[in-house]
This record gives sequence, C-alpha cells and structure tokens, in this order.
Amino acid sequence: MQGFATSATMMMPFGGAANTTTRVFWSGGNATKNAAASFAKANGMKTLEMTILGRLMNVTSSYLPRSISNPFWRMLSKNFAKSARGEAHFVTTTAGPRAGSIWLKIEKPILQNNAVKIVTH
Repeated sequence: MQGFATSATMMMPFGGAANTTTRVFWSGGNATKNAAASFAKANGMKTLEMTILGRLMNVTSSYLPRSISNPFWRMLSKNFAKSARGEAHFVTTTAGPRAGSIWLKIEKPILQNNAVKIVTH
C-alpha cells in the first residue's frame, strides 16, 4: 500500500507552481461536506473530494474497510494541505471539528506551519 500511495501522489500532485487553486477544507459530516463543496464551486476553489484522487476515494471508500480507506484519506489530506498556498478556507459545524478529526490532527497543523491564512466559515 505504501508504494501505491507514493506512486499515486507523484502521478497526481495537488499543487505546485502550476496549480494555484485555493483549497477548501471541511470537518463535520455530509451537510458540512456539501456546504464546503458548494462554497468551493461558487468561488472557483476545490475541496479534496473535487480532485481526481478525492473523487476516486469517494467512489471506492464505501467498498473498503476503514482500516484501508482511512490511511488513504489521511495521506490525501496531508498532500492536499501541503500544496495549499496563501489562503485556505475551512467549513465546519457550529460545534466545530471533532477532537480526533483529520482537520485538527493533520490539515490545520500543516497549514499553520506553512503560514497559510485560514478563513473559517
């Protein structure tokens, strides 16, 4: 699995000099995911699920045990956050993200380390 993740990441990068699309992150549930996607579409931005690998994982995740799909989502989230530049948007519920969420454990720390401005909605 590690070889596949590395190869997939190299073949389908999320960012770099040629890709300056602003990222939209979310934490919450289907309603929050849908709100983030609507916001991203309306503003010419992207959520992870709007990328090629994100769409692929959306289709395949329901057929995989979480022990397999979760590490892939974490890897994709990490790479998506690493490629963010300038400003990123974060959509969440009124309760905020869950303590063990990918947002708090992976994405937000990467954005902060890379001095990406986070705009919360």
